[in-house]
Formats: sequence, C-alpha cells, structure tokens
Amino acid sequence: MLRTEYDQEADALYLTITDEPVARTEEVDPGTLVDLDDEDSVVGIEVINPSRLWPAALVIRQYGLDPSDQEMIEALFPVQAGHEGPIQPRGQGVASDAVGLDLERLSA
Repeated sequence: MLRTEYDQEADALYLTITDEPVARTEEVDPGTLVDLDDEDSVVGIEVINPSRLWPAALVIRQYGLDPSDQEMIEALFPVQAGHEGPIQPRGQGVASDAVGLDLERLSA
C-alpha cells in the first residue's frame, strides 16, 4: 500500500511503494527520483518541490506500478489534460507529461 511522507522544511515528498531495500535510484527529472529494488521494481518516488508540475504520469507508465498504487498517485496528482508525451527511455532525463499537487490535500 502506498504511503506518503512530506518534509515541509525540505519541501520534499516521498511516496513509499514497498518496504524492499533500494538497490539504485533513477533521476526522471531534476526533482523527481525513483528508487528501485534489485529487480527494477519501484520501491519509492521522491519529489522535490511537489507543488510544481512533475512527471507522475510518465513514472506510472514507464515503471509499471501496481494498479492500486497507480490509482492512489492519480488521485493525489490529477493528470492534466494535454500532457501526454512520449515515454522517455529509463534514466534519460526530463519528461514531457506532468501533474500538480495540492499539498493541503496531503496534509488532511
């Protein structure tokens, strides 16, 4: 089950997908990092300055999240219309589709 932690001082959000150990981290864009286990499954997602537009839709598509985790992320970060872009190769930089975050909703 997806868990969220928000560090207000650092303005960083961490979405925990599993409790597996992190084997490596991929940078999707300069403020979005995806932690992977030794089988390349997503362990967690770190988003710096989560109120900005960040490539959640790309992370969902590219990393093959479990449908229940995908639904939770989509509920927290509604995908904006018109931001469907090409899938970037893993580990290859900035994505073109993005979503925004309502920090008040996370705190509730």
